[in-house]
Amino acid sequence: MVLDRVDIEVLKNLVINSRMTISEIAKRISRAVAKTTVHYRIQKLEREGIIKRYTVELDYEKLGYTVLAYILATYDPDVKISQKDLIKRISKIPGVEKVHIVTGDWDLIIEVRAKSVKELGDLIVDRLRVMPGIQRTMTCIVLHSTGDGLLNILENLKWKKENE
Repeated sequence: MVLDRVDIEVLKNLVINSRMTISEIAKRISRAVAKTTVHYRIQKLEREGIIKRYTVELDYEKLGYTVLAYILATYDPDVKISQKDLIKRISKIPGVEKVHIVTGDWDLIIEVRAKSVKELGDLIVDRLRVMPGIQRTMTCIVLHSTGDGLLNILENLKWKKENE
């Protein structure tokens, strides 16, 4: 599906606040767009699967999960488990947010949230490193984060449209 400028603006506003009303979105789009147009566009984006679901963004600090880490892991091919089955098992460990199979020197990247470095260490030592299929790990604790990748992607789409 090809997105036009209105589709991109609707998506940007929903990314900022998925509870924004159709009226609010229509007002925020740079040129006057009718509420019915916004409503139709949202339905179209849902039908096409571009909008998969509406969700919330949690404040992990307020929930006590102050540690974010990325764990790089190598896969042990001698164990009779596929990488896809392994990442499904890893994703069930409490604290694991996402697991990716990647290229390069490491086979997996595991995104983890924990309440403390000790809790993170326990997850790595007691749950992850003993799991069949994990050969070795390296952990990177995040010190600071910035950016909003989703908005940046939508801005890039908008910029490409304007410069075609």
